[in-house]
Amino acid sequence: MKESHFPQFSLERQLPSCDLERELLADLETYIIHKSSEILGVEPRSCQENYEFTITDHTGTEKLKAVKDFDISHFPNSTSEVILDVESYQPRRLAIKLRFSELLGLTFERSYLDFDNTIL
Repeated sequence: MKESHFPQFSLERQLPSCDLERELLADLETYIIHKSSEILGVEPRSCQENYEFTITDHTGTEKLKAVKDFDISHFPNSTSEVILDVESYQPRRLAIKLRFSELLGLTFERSYLDFDNTIL
């Protein structure tokens, strides 16, 4: 995990192997975007603009704007990591990252900082 100058909460937990359904990821994506917009007090489309869906498999890493942009109906068996990530600096700094990883299991990271340096 890279070093951050902002207060941060992080949770890592090893999970047994499981199937990640596209519908579950789309639901999590919607939740993260709407929760971010609620926290920041902005419209969801503003957070959608700062959202990224990343998938890593044996062919490499692909970064997309949404789960729906992944044009394969099933994730390849070689999928090693899936990341849902939103980061915004307006009107305050907020970062939320949800990572499903073959090596790390489930990782959740959140950092939030008001520009008057108030930690919320």
